[in-house]
Amino acid sequence: MYNLIVARISKKNFEAVNNKDFDSILKQCDAKIHHRFGGNHALGGERHSREVLSRWFQRLGRLSPELKLTVKDIWVKGWPNDTTVIMRWTATDRDNPDGSPYRNHGVPIFLVKK
Repeated sequence: MYNLIVARISKKNFEAVNNKDFDSILKQCDAKIHHRFGGNHALGGERHSREVLSRWFQRLGRLSPELKLTVKDIWVKGWPNDTTVIMRWTATDRDNPDGSPYRNHGVPIFLVKK
């Protein structure tokens, strides 16, 4: 039952990103959040506080105003003090500068520890 609840919350958070409702996600984050987004670009790097993560979400909203994440799969393993969530998603956004459609996919891993 716990894993089902975590999966629902995780999917809801991705829907919040689609709706640019970043505050609802930030309210769930611990003050000691560690967020890492790979790559050497405007969204890449690490964040270690809710305030800095909030600025990252605002940047995401500016850079990808039409971003639409679609969750394909969610796997949850563990218990409340040590949970791993793995999600598989696809993304679309406004077209690339050359006119080609933007498509992306990813598999983030979330570690939830108390």
